[in-house]
Amino acid sequence: MDQMYSIASWNIRGMNQSPKQNEVRQIINENKLSVCAILESHVARSRLQGLCKKEDVDLNVIAMEDQVIHTCIRFKVDKKELFCSFIYAHNRYIHRRPLWYNLLVHKHYVRNRPWCLLGDFNSALNLEDKVEGSSVIDKAMREFKECVDEIEVFDVNRSGLQFTWKQKPRGTNGTLRKIDRIMANIGCTDGFVGVHAIFQPYRISDHSPAILTIPTSYRFKPRPFKFSNILVQNPRFKMQVKEYWDVSSSGFYMYQVVSKLKSLKKPLRNLLYNEDNIHEKELHDRDNF
Repeated sequence: MDQMYSIASWNIRGMNQSPKQNEVRQIINENKLSVCAILESHVARSRLQGLCKKEDVDLNVIAMEDQVIHTCIRFKVDKKELFCSFIYAHNRYIHRRPLWYNLLVHKHYVRNRPWCLLGDFNSALNLEDKVEGSSVIDKAMREFKECVDEIEVFDVNRSGLQFTWKQKPRGTNGTLRKIDRIMANIGCTDGFVGVHAIFQPYRISDHSPAILTIPTSYRFKPRPFKFSNILVQNPRFKMQVKEYWDVSSSGFYMYQVVSKLKSLKKPLRNLLYNEDNIHEKELHDRDNF
């Protein structure tokens, strides 16, 4: 099974309470997150140090504004880089305008390199992003759409909840909207094939945890074969070698030798570890000497 990287953003609105802190830890552990952005935490930065620290990525902050943190994430295994912007947009659309401008400027910095955006945009983008309300695209949605078109990003293929935010019911009715998004440019979907967004069920927050999963291109490579001299002491060693060495093969003499040596790797490993476990026995004898 391929290794996966996971990057998340979650608007949890205050983390001073132990239940919410526990929920964040649980999200990190359950999803094996490499990076986790907690929006609206209301907790001092010093108290969050180490909470989301992982050793499989390096994260550098490029720029920070009140509505966005621009980062560059380097995946150590793949040695690839992904520009990642964590968004917490203002409640009022007028105050979101500096964010749209900031993203446009950052787009010129990123150019065609892989870039993704995660977070709470505080605005629907399409009419189907809300259950109720006007069927007309309002000014807030239009400005959001203009920004998305200019920076050339789109929603990543997703699964899970359609509506990522639920407003506390007033009387018998509540509000459901999609205002949390995971978006990316072509450079991201081409450079990280198989990226997928998951919007998980609501937990202790009225926002859904948003998780971006990234399959790594890393493939398991077996360790080089190492011959243990202690194998020659095993009475089955010569018989095992003869069995495989007597098998006829075609090709140049050197090719035949290499082929026979390769064919011996597995049986000699089995001889060492799976049967008599000579290596472990030797260590035991040394300890009792």
